[in-house]
Amino acid sequence: MVPSLVGPTAAGLVTEHVGWRWVFLGIAPFAVLGVLLLLPTIRTLPAAEGAPSTVRRGVAPAAVATAFGISALSWAAQHPSLGTLWLGLAGLAALVPALRVLLPRGTFAARPGLPATVLARGVLAGAFFGVEAYVPLTLTAVHGFSPALAGLPLTVGACGWAAASHWQGRHVDIPRDRLIRLGLGTLGLGLAGIALIGPDWGLAWLVLPFWLVAGCSMGLAYPSISVLSLDYAAPRDRGFVSSALQVSDMTMAAIMVGLGGVMLTTFASTSHPTAAIVPLDLLLAGVALLGALVFRPERASS
Repeated sequence: MVPSLVGPTAAGLVTEHVGWRWVFLGIAPFAVLGVLLLLPTIRTLPAAEGAPSTVRRGVAPAAVATAFGISALSWAAQHPSLGTLWLGLAGLAALVPALRVLLPRGTFAARPGLPATVLARGVLAGAFFGVEAYVPLTLTAVHGFSPALAGLPLTVGACGWAAASHWQGRHVDIPRDRLIRLGLGTLGLGLAGIALIGPDWGLAWLVLPFWLVAGCSMGLAYPSISVLSLDYAAPRDRGFVSSALQVSDMTMAAIMVGLGGVMLTTFASTSHPTAAIVPLDLLLAGVALLGALVFRPERASS
């Protein structure tokens, strides 16, 4: 919660007064500190009990192939040429079979139950982060916000995320699948509203209520997906399910952010620096709404 509240504004201030590269350099010490704080706790954890987890072959090569596939697709899309076309095809050829190893069977087909829930996590993250990545750019390039002020809506969204997550945690009587569909649906509405700030005639202040809606949507659906997924999984498979959620999350987010970069490179100009923002926002709003329509649980769950 604290990084979400402080991070956007702090990053904007560093960018404004020092330089954007220092934002990334400044993160590294905190990552190292986090590892150092976590190691003593990990060493004190008791040994696992019960049946061993299912042996899954090829996980490490699949993880490497996924990283290569996403990187290759992003590079090829942003540097179009005959040579990078082959690189993109190679990335796609590596990515698809790798994800079949790392995700539950039936994920791509949105099979009811665990596969659909893991896919919903990817749809949720891809739509949200695909738009969030370009909110500060839109505010600075179109509406003249300073980098520090452009980070304020992200903080508002983080507050909404935290509040909605706390609320859903106190209402365990509401079925998790209902909260997931509600979160995806309201996320679609929030992202569609963000499209209103893309044009230069748009009202920049609308970003605050609409991004608050988007953050609340994540707070409703994100933890509900985790709860429902672990409910579906056998105890020995919960490690695999947790990693599958992360893979779905990060893969879709990376692809959608990359798609936004490709659209900006293709359609942006000096006079219209964010010409692709409105189509991107509406596209990802549609993805979230479609996710709400196709998501189906396997059985009722608390």
